[in-house]
Amino acid sequence: MVAGQPIGTMIGSRMINNAQAGFIIGAVIMLASGFVALAIWPREEFSKDMERTKMTLKDLAVSCHFPKFSTSRDFYKAFGCRVCMLLSYQMISVHQLYIVEDYVHQTKTEAAGTIATMSIITMVVSLTVSLTASLISGPISDKMHTRARY
Repeated sequence: MVAGQPIGTMIGSRMINNAQAGFIIGAVIMLASGFVALAIWPREEFSKDMERTKMTLKDLAVSCHFPKFSTSRDFYKAFGCRVCMLLSYQMISVHQLYIVEDYVHQTKTEAAGTIATMSIITMVVSLTVSLTASLISGPISDKMHTRARY
């Protein structure tokens, strides 16, 4: 997502005057990414000879429940922080074109160029921050023994 969102924004901004071509390119990229995912996804064992258990709708519902808050506080903290971060990122991303046109007073074509540049900067900074935060917080989490155990 850190790379996909800015790349999609950059491609979309380049197609601002030709929306139909942008939609076609988006569809081709999504189709191709599906084939790439199938090609690199780890293979599972063949399940033809495996024992099958009957699953009811109730079993399915029970398997999809959220963990209990009393035993999974770290999960809910991480979940809440992630939701807020993604929500704020999407709010800015979705309104970039209008912000640049209405408040910076650029034409649609100029705004598209600005957004393309901003998306590249966003991708580089997001990847750098994500990797740095992971490298720093991973060892800290290991020392504190705070990872959720399921």
